[in-house]
Amino acid sequence: MRFLALLFVLGACLPTKRNPAVCCETDVECGAVGFDSPEPCAEGVCFANTCQADGCDGDEDCRDPAAPTCVTGRCRNLDCENAGGEVLFLSNKDGDDDVYVANADGSSARALTSSAGSEQSPRWSPDGTRFAFIAPVAGGADIFVATRVGGTLNVTNTSEIENRFEWAPDGSHLAFDAGTPSRVRVVRVDGTGGLTIRSEQDSVSERLPTWAPDSTKLAYRAESMMGAVRIWQGGIDGTASTPLTTPQPIADLKWSPNGLKIAAISNQALWVMDLGTGLFLQQIDQVLEFAWAPDSSTFVFVREETGNRDVWTADADGQGQRNLTSNPAIDEHPRWSPDGADLIFETMRDGNREIYRMSRDGSDPTNLSNDSAAQSQPDWVGCSTTGL
Repeated sequence: MRFLALLFVLGACLPTKRNPAVCCETDVECGAVGFDSPEPCAEGVCFANTCQADGCDGDEDCRDPAAPTCVTGRCRNLDCENAGGEVLFLSNKDGDDDVYVANADGSSARALTSSAGSEQSPRWSPDGTRFAFIAPVAGGADIFVATRVGGTLNVTNTSEIENRFEWAPDGSHLAFDAGTPSRVRVVRVDGTGGLTIRSEQDSVSERLPTWAPDSTKLAYRAESMMGAVRIWQGGIDGTASTPLTTPQPIADLKWSPNGLKIAAISNQALWVMDLGTGLFLQQIDQVLEFAWAPDSSTFVFVREETGNRDVWTADADGQGQRNLTSNPAIDEHPRWSPDGADLIFETMRDGNREIYRMSRDGSDPTNLSNDSAAQSQPDWVGCSTTGL
């Protein structure tokens, strides 16, 4: 009977990563099989130490192809951490645009996609474990989500053309606009939730969705309201939308990371709304694109003057405007480092499109991609510790 009972336990409980044949019911049994620290034994699983209890007790338990290391119970890529994170970008070195990843100092660059079509708009998930991108499909373009080690999933799978998308800050959903007329939609990134269609009776089309930091509200442009912005209040069912006073028309829209403000581009000027007062104020002129700093205190933006584009920064109130690049070539598509200390951007200063990194004051510009092919559309995130 004891033998049969033990067989039942062995079949029912979870094995360890390092010792898949060892499975015990008690700390005493864990100690009996030679583990030097049986205390973490739980749910019938023997752990050699607390690192293994956290899912990792050796480098062989880490799956990241960029040679991560098991440190303090986590699979960590120390090269990535020393470089200050990782960057995604597009490269056409194989004839069409594929998604590449590299450490934020340009090292360990490698392709993540290799399809026959050209991918667009690669964007990290907030936790850095996944990335999303737009890719052509028969009759349109869909949004795909993938990890560094494969497992690409078409999360929209429609016959329409998906446009700009944005990750929910909690990483659970993507918001995007698609269709004719354009509608704002939300989809779960695991592909199980289907689409929620934002269809209001008084709107001709809806575009430019942007998430609040708590992932429960969404702002977007409703064209029938002459550029007015509506905010979702809780959930993704579109209930309790509230119109805000806005400039018009709206060409871009982003919620601040601290959740207190919404910024929009209208007639190539950047406007900022304080959600406490409900008023939009014009802050910066001649703006083509922009991004909030992680602490919401600063903007990075692209300004075009005399036919050239440069990367600028300014305080959130429009003061302290500063040209960071001041280069005769086109500089655009800037993105902040996770800590807000540096920027990456796309530039033509070497005769082809390259990805550069610089300090937030414009000093130390460095070519990260350094390739004869065209590199574009960079994105920056911190290092994942999951081993994916």
